[in-house]
Amino acid sequence: KLAVEVSIQTKNFQRAVRLAQRAVDADPKNIGKRLWLGRVQLAAGNPADTENAFRSALDLDRKSPAAWAAWVSFLAKHERSKEAEAAIEELKQHVEAKELPLTLAQCYEAVGNLESAERQYRVALAAGPRQSGVSWKMVGFYLRGGQLKDAETLLDKLVNPESRTPLQILFPARRALS
Repeated sequence: KLAVEVSIQTKNFQRAVRLAQRAVDADPKNIGKRLWLGRVQLAAGNPADTENAFRSALDLDRKSPAAWAAWVSFLAKHERSKEAEAAIEELKQHVEAKELPLTLAQCYEAVGNLESAERQYRVALAAGPRQSGVSWKMVGFYLRGGQLKDAETLLDKLVNPESRTPLQILFPARRALS
């Protein structure tokens, strides 16, 4: 992955795509690698190949929240709003109930329905007491929307020692507060 990231940063997109494609070829049933290939294709400016990668990830697993979020984000970014809305309706039939609120939040945000996105983030957050991953994603949502006070409130909860926030979230949360 590092070689791909370096290739993207140095604008050697052909190499980045070639390396990412090799990773998919070596493990063709890995949805994460297909989504990664899609993001690499997007960075390389290849929307048709991006679409193919995201569609193939969905074809492998219609229940994958990450695949649906990537697909809807792609459609929204390429101003295919009717398709994005239809995909949101379709994902409701496939994504497991416990994963649905966070998936919907990300998708609603992608299509610009920020009110519904915030509502779904709150539902996802209420699902359990230790939702640091959801909290962290919601912090990003608030920061992208300029809602600094709301983001700060969640960050304060994340850095509270009683929250037992995993280190991979705790450290960036502390940096965000400083």
